[in-house]
Amino acid sequence: MNRQRTELHPFAYAAGVAVFVFSLCWLTMPSFTSAEEIREERANYPSFYTDSLLRETVMLGTDLTIREQYDTADSIFADLERRFPMSPVGPLFRAAVLQTKMLDREDGRPATRLRQFVDAAIFRAKRWEKIAPDDPEPVFYQAAALGYWAVHESHWGGWFSALKQGLKAANRFKKVVELEPEFYDAYLGLGNYNYFKSAKTGFITWLPFVPDNREKGIRQLRLAIERGTFTPVTARTSLMWVLLDFGLPVEGLKVGRGLHDEYPESKAFLWGIGLCAYSSYRWDECIAAFDSLEVKYLAEGGGNYFNLVECTYYKAEAAYQSGDYQRSREECRRAFSYPLSKETRKRLKDRLTALNKRYRTLGKYSKKGG
Repeated sequence: MNRQRTELHPFAYAAGVAVFVFSLCWLTMPSFTSAEEIREERANYPSFYTDSLLRETVMLGTDLTIREQYDTADSIFADLERRFPMSPVGPLFRAAVLQTKMLDREDGRPATRLRQFVDAAIFRAKRWEKIAPDDPEPVFYQAAALGYWAVHESHWGGWFSALKQGLKAANRFKKVVELEPEFYDAYLGLGNYNYFKSAKTGFITWLPFVPDNREKGIRQLRLAIERGTFTPVTARTSLMWVLLDFGLPVEGLKVGRGLHDEYPESKAFLWGIGLCAYSSYRWDECIAAFDSLEVKYLAEGGGNYFNLVECTYYKAEAAYQSGDYQRSREECRRAFSYPLSKETRKRLKDRLTALNKRYRTLGKYSKKGG
């Protein structure tokens, strides 16, 4: 049997409330003349790692985001932003909520707002770094915000732009571990960057000066899982997609199942289960996962139908591979029934072409059988 090639869904790529023009931002950076002024300014930046109330609030909002309770999660982080207007934490995690929602619903329209959150988080983190240059936490927040925008560019922009943004984020993550090697949350960003940079530039990694850092990236993700403070779930999600891309779909499937057991509300892990099952020829489990996803998307109203077509595509292919030609033909027909907008149809051009080809092939089989 020919190995099926799986294209990673947007969820594979496992972060903005004023807009700041960076040239103007630097003009507003503070200048401190005494230790007392520095201490007073430092009080505006509570640490996630030492402030237990802040940490519990962030963890709650993050948990709600994973469970797709986006409005409630955003209200929690908006409240943090009101309580700590100088801190990057509020806009950073509002960016995380918004980006997760955008990917979940395949809706890139809130991009401007996402950029506002990202820019606000970076500006505030740089202000923090200015008064505490040896503190890795504000550098980490800069890196995370840049990483969120890199993910956005990888999905709605282009790979070159994403790589450029990812490099900026990686340099900040490297600075974090230079300041504090045991800042394990930073290894989530480094792991993703090292893996996908090598994976996407694999055609030149044979050159002696271009290392293949995929295995290094996997090790860094595992370190973030084992030792990170608030990144373990996100790092496990990234590991699921990385293992699938690395050619270890059975291992990725195990990770996906564990995450789905913990967060049955989340569609992200069903995507992982479905695609890992597809790549490991577990057709029944693949179809079951995409059936569950379809039910969830239909319950939400279907959105722009992008994800529903994706679901039918994988179900049609899995049914065909398992010999259930009638089910495969039904899934193809279902995909054609969705009222797609011109933009969505354009984004799904390759999928629709493949579904049409499969449908016509099955039609020929049906005629022969008749």
